[in-house]
Amino acid sequence: MKHKIIGVDPAIRKSGFAIAILSNNLFRFETFPNGFIEFIEWWQVFFFQSIDPVTFVVENSNLQNASFHLNGPPPVIARMARNVGMNQAISQATVDYLRSQGQRVVELSPKEKGKKLTQDEFVALCQEHNVNISKRRTNQDERDAGKLALMGLNRCKMEL
Repeated sequence: MKHKIIGVDPAIRKSGFAIAILSNNLFRFETFPNGFIEFIEWWQVFFFQSIDPVTFVVENSNLQNASFHLNGPPPVIARMARNVGMNQAISQATVDYLRSQGQRVVELSPKEKGKKLTQDEFVALCQEHNVNISKRRTNQDERDAGKLALMGLNRCKMEL
């Protein structure tokens, strides 16, 4: 039986919710244009089709209790604060939902996840871990989810 690691990059914006499924040294990606509800629908199908154990690695921005830059006019600052709050809520809801389904979840803050990767940096990181990518180009959300999955792979190796 193989262990699957699924990196989850939740976001509230349209088409911003993405996952990277790492299994048998291969990444597959899913992006959910309709967000959290579409992710739940995917999960329900995936759960009944998968017999392998799964670890979800979720970027939970709710773990990072920090104020972000406050530069700009008040409407810009208000919009940024609203967007941060929405992402904190959806990432915590994702963690809570997966745990309510009995799933193993590793949470990482945005700070723990670190900087965003370019396509070339992501490909190099995958090669370093001997992981193939199922598609030629990935978008930023898919790369973020993939980075989370690779971080989870390192943690699972340490725990096994």
